[in-house]
Amino acid sequence: MTKELSGADIVLDAWLARYAPSAFLFVTEVLGATPEPWQAKVLQQYDADRTYNGLIRDSYFVRMSIASGHGVGKTTLLAWLVVHHVACLYPQKTAVTAPSSNQLWDALWPEIKSWIKKLPGAESRDPLIPNMRDLFDPKSERIELLKDPDGSFVSAKAARQDQPEALAGVHSDFVLLV
Repeated sequence: MTKELSGADIVLDAWLARYAPSAFLFVTEVLGATPEPWQAKVLQQYDADRTYNGLIRDSYFVRMSIASGHGVGKTTLLAWLVVHHVACLYPQKTAVTAPSSNQLWDALWPEIKSWIKKLPGAESRDPLIPNMRDLFDPKSERIELLKDPDGSFVSAKAARQDQPEALAGVHSDFVLLV
């Protein structure tokens, strides 16, 4: 027996069709951010590496490294990619770490949580914008999809070179390691 789609399901499907293939559109239209030119270039390259003819590839591998000075927006860019991933792909698992605990807990993790709060919420009166914010439960070390906390989440763990297991064992249809 097939389930009949509700109006909310149809709106969400249309929303995901637009934003799942494009982190750039997600960041600019959904989060309302204006990326720096270098951030826009990275987002567009990430999108190009993940898609073919506007559709997400069945299998893809994107590896990026960015070297730059302090305060240019690397943490914000990573937060955008994490929020896009958790909001637009399912099932997905995202593992987030940093070279130091301070970088993880004082910079990257709070940045991710602040952008999660900028997802459209119940206050939106536009029937074509789904309430995305209330789908997630942000916790101290995880952000979980309420309807499937084991199948779709972001997990933050401090990792060191001598203990790489912080990122081990992450398996899903869509995996993001940051």
